[in-house]
Amino acid sequence: MTLSLRANRNSSLEVFLINASNILQEHGFKNRWDLSKLTELLTVYAKITGNQEPYFGCLGKSAFKTSLGIHTSAILKAKEIALLAEQKGILGICEKLTTMARTVYSGIDPGLIGRELQINIGPWSGESTVRLWSSLNKKPIPSDKQITNVLDTAKRLRRLLTEKEISSLLSGNGY
Repeated sequence: MTLSLRANRNSSLEVFLINASNILQEHGFKNRWDLSKLTELLTVYAKITGNQEPYFGCLGKSAFKTSLGIHTSAILKAKEIALLAEQKGILGICEKLTTMARTVYSGIDPGLIGRELQINIGPWSGESTVRLWSSLNKKPIPSDKQITNVLDTAKRLRRLLTEKEISSLLSGNGY
C-alpha cells in the first residue's frame, strides 16, 4: 500500500469567489459578483440536503462573532479614528478605517456575504466590548459603573450573556 501525499485539489466555489473578490478589490478592480446572498444560499442548501450549516470557516455561524476584549478594542479604535477622519473631511481615510473596523480580526468583510459583525459579552471581554456592543446596538454610552457591572456578571456566570441580560444590566435593573 502506498501513501499518497498529493494535496486535495478541490476547492469550494464559495471560498473561491470570496478569495477572488477580495483579490480583485485589493488591486483596485470592481467586484464582479454579488456575494451578499451566500449565507442565505448556504442555509437553503443545508435544508435541502439535510446537512448542517458550517460553524467554522469563512461562512460558518461563528465567523463574525467575537467577545474578546483585544478584538473589540481594535474594532472600536478603528471606528473612533474613522469618525475623527470624517469630521475632518478626510473621507478616503474614513472609508479605509471603516472597512478596517469590519475586517480587523477577520480577513473578510461580513457585509460582503450578507452578514454583520456580532459582538458578545463574556468572561474574557473587556470595557471595549461593552462599549462596542452598546454602539452597535444603538444604546447610550455606558458609564464605568455599568461596564463594571456587566463584566463582573459575565465573569461570575462564566458564560456569554444574552442580549436581554446585557440590556437589563446596562439599564440598571441588574441580573
